Amino acid sequence: MEKKKNPHTHTVLLLLSFFF
Repeated sequence: MEKKKNPHTHTVLLLLSFFF
């Protein structure tokens, strides 16, 4: 995964972690 190119993905993953 490119967290440098897609920093938003990191946020999404965090949100998913909270939801699931």
